[in-house]
Amino acid sequence: NDLQPSESDRAAWTVRGSSDGLKQITVDARGESFGEVWRSEKSFSVTVDSTGPSAGFGALAEFSTSPAIGLNWTGSDGTQGTGVSNWQVQVSENGGTYTDVQGSLSASTTFASFTGRESKTYRFRVRGIDQLRNAGAWAYSRTTTVDTVGPSVTVTPGNLTPGGRDVTLLVAISDATSGIAYKAYSVDGGRAIGFGGDTFHLTGLNSGSHSVGVSAVDVAGNLGVGSTSFAVSDLCTPFCGKKKAKITKFKIRRKGRKLRISGAITRGVKGNVRITVKYIGKKPRSKRLRKRVRKARKRFAKIKKRRFRKTVKVPISGRFRVTVKFRGSDEHKPSKRSRRVTVR
Repeated sequence: NDLQPSESDRAAWTVRGSSDGLKQITVDARGESFGEVWRSEKSFSVTVDSTGPSAGFGALAEFSTSPAIGLNWTGSDGTQGTGVSNWQVQVSENGGTYTDVQGSLSASTTFASFTGRESKTYRFRVRGIDQLRNAGAWAYSRTTTVDTVGPSVTVTPGNLTPGGRDVTLLVAISDATSGIAYKAYSVDGGRAIGFGGDTFHLTGLNSGSHSVGVSAVDVAGNLGVGSTSFAVSDLCTPFCGKKKAKITKFKIRRKGRKLRISGAITRGVKGNVRITVKYIGKKPRSKRLRKRVRKARKRFAKIKKRRFRKTVKVPISGRFRVTVKFRGSDEHKPSKRSRRVTVR
C-alpha cells in the first residue's frame, strides 16, 4: 500500500496461511523524500495452528474387579502445532450423559482415577486443547463394568442311597454381572476337577464322613465358593445292601376264633417273625366290642428249621388282615406278606 506524507506511518495486513505449520512473513518498505529514495526489508516467522490435538485411551478391561478404575491416555498436537495446553476427560454411566471426571488436567497429566458403582457400565472420552484453544476430537474408550462380587455357590447332596458308595450332588451357581467362566469341585480337599451342568456324580466313596467344595470364577475373575458334607455308612439300616429273606409259605387255619398261622422262610435265615392281626370288618355297634377291636394284635413267632407257627385268638367274628413280617439278622432285608381271613 502507498502512504501519503500526511497519513499514519502504520499499516496492517491480514495474512492467511494455506496450511498449519511454521510460516515466514517478509515486509518490504520503500519511501521517497525530497528526491531521496530509501528501502527497508524485515522478515519474521509465525506458526499457523488451526487443528486441535489428537488423543487416544490406553487399554481398558471389559470388567473391573475394583470400583477404582484407572485411566491413561496419550496424545499430541503434532510437530507443527502450538502444543497441548490441557486435557478434558469425561465419563458416561450406563449410556447416559457425559460429565467431567475431574476438572481441567494439565498437559503433563496423562492419567486419572474414577470410582464406579457395582454392576454399572462406564465409557470414557478424552480430548486435548492446545495453546491457541483449538479443541481436538473426542477419543473414546471401550466400555467397562464394575464387578467386585464373586458367584453365589450352593451345594446339596442328592440321592444318598443307604449303604451305597455313590452320590449325586446338586449345584446352584449364579453371577449377577459378568457370568460364570469356570467351575470345579474337590472331594475331601483333593485336586480340583472341572465340570459342566448343574450336577456331578461321585462313585466309590469310602465309608465315613466326606466334604465337597465347589469353586466358581466369573468372567471378571472374582471367586465364589460353596461346600457341603455328608456321611457314607453301611449302618444306615440293619439291612443295607443285603439279600432279601423271602417268606416262602404262609397259611392260616381257622378254628372258631382262633387263627393258626404258619409258614416258612428262606433257608439259612435266623431271627423271628412278627404277626399282626387287625380287624377290617364293619364297625361293631357295641362300644365294648369297638374298644376290643380297636388295636391290632401283635405276636412274635420264632423260626425253627425255616418254619414258624403261632396261634392268635380274635375277639369277635368278622374280617381280619393278617400280616407276617420277617425281622432277621443284619445279613438280610426284611420281608412281609399279608392275607385276609373271615372268622365266622
